[in-house]
Amino acid sequence: MKITIFWHRRDLRFQDNAGLAAALQSGNPVLPLFIYDRDILDYLPSPKDARLTFIYDEVERLAAAATQAGGGLVARYGKPVDIIRQLLLDYDVAAVYTNEDYEPYATKRDGEIGELLTQNNVDFKLFKDQVIFAKSEILTKNGNPPKVFGPYRTAWLAKLTDEDLVDRGSLPLFQKENLAQPNQADEKRPTLPEMGFERFEQFVPTQDLPDEELVRNYHKTRDLPALTNGSTRTSVQLRFGTLSVRQLMRQAQELNPKLLAELIWRDFFMMLLWHYPNTAT
Repeated sequence: MKITIFWHRRDLRFQDNAGLAAALQSGNPVLPLFIYDRDILDYLPSPKDARLTFIYDEVERLAAAATQAGGGLVARYGKPVDIIRQLLLDYDVAAVYTNEDYEPYATKRDGEIGELLTQNNVDFKLFKDQVIFAKSEILTKNGNPPKVFGPYRTAWLAKLTDEDLVDRGSLPLFQKENLAQPNQADEKRPTLPEMGFERFEQFVPTQDLPDEELVRNYHKTRDLPALTNGSTRTSVQLRFGTLSVRQLMRQAQELNPKLLAELIWRDFFMMLLWHYPNTAT
């Protein structure tokens, strides 16, 4: 049976996930995938890394949820091109769906993956998910990417419609009839020790939306680091996509324009990364 692979990257969630929703409507059973990328992990300075521990826990959480829903999740450790090439041998893959990433390494990686899949007659479909407006959707009157945030924010707000912040509806589609089963060899996922790492235990903020009262007062408390509850504490959730930016933006739009402006800044910087990759360094 042909399947569609949905490749999780910066979107470790099943709810409100644009690419996953599209994959679940592709007409083929969907097999979620996560790659522990050696092109990144091999350069981490310590075997104890808070980010990797966070990612590992979230991948395991998703895998358990996928199994409970009647499917499964494949996690592999290696270089993305090598892993995708092997998956094409292990499964009858019709398409690979994923969400866009705008960082220089990610765009290079996706270009290589796209070439590999094209050579094997497999569709590669990318979707906008971690930002509201991407790439060249907002330009100056001269057709150039804006380099100043104020005008960008004004244009962003003018362009925004209610549809832009709507939940993409992936979770209701995440049902047994739309899911594929992993091969037996993929039922065991790599552990941190097997990849050469150790757990790094630390406090991790909740994945829930911030308290409404906190959001209402955000503009008053955000710059006071002595307060234990003065900011939203959603940065790690947004970075790895365990919380949908659309969900948080809907709350900010309703309760606090300053928080919304801070979230618009994420779009601004992703746009700059796309047009000017040197901003990464």
